[in-house]
Order: sequence, then C-alpha cells, then structure tokens
Amino acid sequence: MRVFVALALAGAVLGRRPAFAVDTWRVSQGLPADRIQALTAAPDGSLWVGTSAGLAHFDGTRFVDGGIGLAARTNIAALLADHANTLWIGTAGAGLHRARAGAFSDERAETARNITALVEDHTGTLWIGTAGQGLHRLKFGQAGVFSTQHGLSGDDVTTLLPDHDGTLWVGTKNGLNHFADGPIRNYGASDGLPADIIHALLADRTGTLWIASGASLFRMTNRSIARFGQPVPGAHVTALLEDRDGSIWIGSAGGGLHRLQTITGKLEHMSAGKGASDFVTALAQDQQGSLWVGTADGLLRLGANGQGNKPMAPPAPVASHAPSPVRWLVVAGVAVVALVALVALILRRVRRR
Repeated sequence: MRVFVALALAGAVLGRRPAFAVDTWRVSQGLPADRIQALTAAPDGSLWVGTSAGLAHFDGTRFVDGGIGLAARTNIAALLADHANTLWIGTAGAGLHRARAGAFSDERAETARNITALVEDHTGTLWIGTAGQGLHRLKFGQAGVFSTQHGLSGDDVTTLLPDHDGTLWVGTKNGLNHFADGPIRNYGASDGLPADIIHALLADRTGTLWIASGASLFRMTNRSIARFGQPVPGAHVTALLEDRDGSIWIGSAGGGLHRLQTITGKLEHMSAGKGASDFVTALAQDQQGSLWVGTADGLLRLGANGQGNKPMAPPAPVASHAPSPVRWLVVAGVAVVALVALVALILRRVRRR
C-alpha cells in the first residue's frame, strides 16, 4: 500500500515540510506478521525481513514467502546477509539457520537456541549474540563461546558491532564490551555509561562510536565517553543507522523515528502520519538509498521527494507558490533601498539647478 505523506520535520526551513513517499506493508500486503523484528539488505540488492511469525523476501515490488525450510510461524530475532550472500537467520527458540542459493541448513548444534544479534567482521567471522548464553563465534566452521567466565560483562547479548578498525563491540544487559587484542575491555558507570543495558551501537564514518543506553545517546571518541544531547523521546532507543548523507536515524520504543543532523546537533522527529506505529524495531538502507523502518505494526519504506524507492535526497522545502513572510520582507527591503536611491538622485539634480 502506498501513501504519500509529509514527514514532519521539527524546525524545518520556514516551517515547510519536505515530501516523502512512504510505502507500507502489513499482513494484508504479504508479510507473515505485522511485528517486524529484523531487517537485512543483501549484497545482491534484495531485502529480507524477519517477523514474529516468519521470514519474508522483497522481490522489488512485493513481499514473498522467504521461509526456505523454516517451520511455520518461526519467531525471527536477527538476520544477516554476509559478504558471500549467505543469509543467516537467528530465531527466538529455534536457534541459528542459514540459506544460500535455495539450500537450507540448521546450525542449532553449533549455537544457542535464542539468538539476539548477528554480525560478520572483516575476516568473515560470524559473531552470534545470545540470550543468556553469551557470545558465540563461527570461524572457518569452528565454534567458540565467550561468557562472563571469559571477561564478558554479561551473558545476555543485546547488540553487536564490528568497528572500522577490525575490533568488535558487544552490548549486553550489563554494559559494553570491546574485543581487540588482549583481554576483553568492559565499559560501565566508571567510564561515563549507565551500568545497565546497551540497546544499540553505531560506528559512523568519522570513527565516532555511538552508544544507546535507555533513551540516552553517548559518543565515544579516543576511548572517552560523553553523553550527547537530551534523551530521545520514548522508553528507549531501539536502532541506529547512518545514511548515505551522514545523518543518523534513531528508532525508539514509543517515540517513533528521529533523524539527527550531526553537524548542527539538531534532532528531528519524523512522523509517518496517523495510524503509523511509534515503536520502531529495526532500520536498514537498501542499495537504492531508501530507508526501511521496521515497527511493531508493519514495515515502512521511505523515499524522499515523492520518489518512492528512488535514492533519498537531503530534505528540501516543498515548492510553494505563495510568497512566504521572509520573501515579503526581502521584497520590501529591496523596494525601500530603491526608493531611497531614487530620492537621493532627485535631490542631487535639484541642487545642481
């Protein structure tokens, strides 16, 4: 279902609203369930969507069943399309699965049953976050496990992030961890973070690490952590994504979708209109530049300036034929300057006579 709406931009130029095209999908449009829990954009350009009752694949115009051997109504908790275009599927209660070129395999023997996060690092190693069973690793077919016994701050892993420098960040319900050469480094209250759950992580193009804990955002630069701005509306931050333009998109539980302009520090609330869920669960950007937003009540695709799945453009004012108050002031100012110049010219001519 496609609707064209104006996404509200708090503080937009002259109070105008840039037009966005929003495509909306729910069960009635082909999804297995309305609750979206995971998104991944594959190297081949396809999009996979994990829901609370199964897997779906976007074929460019619509969603088709992507179950590939999964049991009906499988609760999908995490998805990853790796560099080889293998799809990894983490579930709540049914372990880890993978699919490639139509072939399906069950990896449950190698990992826990409740998967919470999946990432691939620069070496091709697969890292698997679990609920209550720590961090698992699959490297060249060999499995490994890291838990509190190995220095992890907690065994309930919430989010994973491979950093640009080749290291790995691990968020848990009991703080942040850094995997590099040597022992695992823990970050908590003494480092400027709340000593509780880490909800989301992002490494931006400048090398800054963004950390979401509760409704607050923190930035780490040179291993120094500082709170950034005011808390984001909503119970807590659920997802972070940096788009092609360098803006950071923030999903929250109950506060909807926000966009942070990192240069100005301005936080803009994006509203998809009446009836849209304000509980964002996942974010992804596809090869065309469209932003996909998973929510507790359906999936949205945002394209700028009414272009649907065309590349998103930076926000721009919607064309208006009615002169704005600022335009009237400019016109009036030019008229006054011209009038003063004309009077001065007339006076000079009078004096010469």
